[in-house]
Amino acid sequence: MLPKEAGPGEPQEKKVLVDNQFVKLVTITLRGGAVMPEHAAPLPVTIEALSGGGVVRLGTSEMRVDREHIVALGPGVPHAVVPDAGTDLVLLLHAMKPGAKK
Repeated sequence: MLPKEAGPGEPQEKKVLVDNQFVKLVTITLRGGAVMPEHAAPLPVTIEALSGGGVVRLGTSEMRVDREHIVALGPGVPHAVVPDAGTDLVLLLHAMKPGAKK
């Protein structure tokens, strides 16, 4: 089940929902001003907010992420995630895998 709000817990929590040969689905919860520091995913990803809002920082530019805005990134793109001030943020990440080897 996907979380509808952050609820109580650690400042940053990660939960793998699905991890198979095609896709990895992960929820990440950022509470109390926690920021996801800059990193890069090895696979293409989409990032959507299940609750709250914030920005995905790509160097000096920012892309909005909330219930109305989804961010899509190619593999290896450095990015950080910053919740809106005073807001807990629950993200759903989809990492697309290349599929089964033939």
